[in-house]
Parts: sequence; C-alpha cells; structure tokens
Amino acid sequence: MMELINIILFLLFIACSMEIFAMGKQQKQMNATIQELRDDIKKLVNHDR
Repeated sequence: MMELINIILFLLFIACSMEIFAMGKQQKQMNATIQELRDDIKKLVNHDR
C-alpha cells in the first residue's frame, strides 16, 4: 500500500514539474512577443519624428 502511495506522489510531482516547465516556456515566448511589440512601437515613434 505504501509503495502505491509513493508511486502516485511521484507521478504527481512529475506532472507538476512539467506544468511549471511549460508555463516557464510560455512566459519566455510572451516576453519575447512583448519585446517585439516595444521595438515596433519605437520604430513607429521614431519614424514620425
């Protein structure tokens, strides 16, 4: 019985780790997109001057 509980906890730990890793990758992609938008806005502002 204890073995089963340990296996379930281990699987939950792996699932949580993968979820956190996926969220981290998404965050990096969002940050990159935000940086691109900022660069585009700077180009537009500089172009108008």
